[in-house]
Amino acid sequence: CFFLFVPLSLFPFPELELVEYRSGIIKGEDVIVLPQFPGGEEAMKKYLVIDVLMPEGNTPEWLVDRILYSIVVTASGEISDVKLKTPISKLKGHISKEILDKAYWLVKNMPKWIPGTRNGLPEDMDYIVCVKINPVYQKDKK
Repeated sequence: CFFLFVPLSLFPFPELELVEYRSGIIKGEDVIVLPQFPGGEEAMKKYLVIDVLMPEGNTPEWLVDRILYSIVVTASGEISDVKLKTPISKLKGHISKEILDKAYWLVKNMPKWIPGTRNGLPEDMDYIVCVKINPVYQKDKK
């Protein structure tokens, strides 16, 4: 999953139409092309997954299945200003520090993105990404 944070300042007039949003293009007063992970959204979903070994059985109710981070994709495509967006109260007691550290590392070390543009010029843009926690079950060895 991914979420996009577009500042409201990009939409000063309520009558602006969002056209071709799924393609990453927002038209209004300005033409904004959103930043893209190399290989697109599907490649990003595959990259932002952490497999967690679990004993065979049901997924425990306490397991958090995703962690949200806000990032800035710079005009050069680098990732900066990585911040945890999932409330810490939701994570406390539900996820290990090791998993949280790995999620942060994955986001911080993402490959260079295709930068977003406004009216054809590269620009720093805010973005929200989701790291998926994937339980992988192993049989107990006795």
